[in-house]
Amino acid sequence: MRTYSYSAAVLALLLTGLLTGCDQVQEARNQANAVASLSRAAENMEQSLADAGKRQAERRQKGDTLAIPYQQLQQYLPTQIDGYQKAGDPEGSMINMTGMSYSTCSQEYKAGPDDNPRTLKVTIVDYNSAAGLYTAATAMVGAGFSMEDDQQKVQSADLGVGGIKALETYYKQDHRASLAAGVNDRFFLTVEATQQDDTELVRKVAKDLDLGKLAGL
Repeated sequence: MRTYSYSAAVLALLLTGLLTGCDQVQEARNQANAVASLSRAAENMEQSLADAGKRQAERRQKGDTLAIPYQQLQQYLPTQIDGYQKAGDPEGSMINMTGMSYSTCSQEYKAGPDDNPRTLKVTIVDYNSAAGLYTAATAMVGAGFSMEDDQQKVQSADLGVGGIKALETYYKQDHRASLAAGVNDRFFLTVEATQQDDTELVRKVAKDLDLGKLAGL
């Protein structure tokens, strides 16, 4: 049924283009490609959610149901980043609610003049006891989603470690970059940086973390 609906949509777009001219034909093709991309993203998201649920169930069966204390989670934050200095001490907390708990930690870094520094922030969250929150936070990360307009460019990122799915975003108007990654359907990593020309820095910072060790927990 899904295939039929997609094919009908593509056919309608192409027929519309044929009736209105060559420029419209190309536009129809572009729209058809967009439909296909969204369809693939939806399928990838559905599979990612299924995989996450399976891994979470496996951890529960082993009795692994607690989030790591934030003090231990802070050990995975970068100790140094080329060109940047730590801005204060790392922050962290353990949040408990009815039926769930999770831990989070973050560290800010600065570079450049004090009156207009470049800033970078790394945040790690352990959602081991909050599967629903993890699913909400990472819904688009593993979907193979990409888009670009005058405001931003969003695309998947390969961090070179199995069990990790990442999405990077470049905000064109204010030159900000960010990367969000789901690690082993449990941890959620974000790297955010200001005064950037692209996403190269946030991707490098994420790759330099000990993600393999984190994914193995």
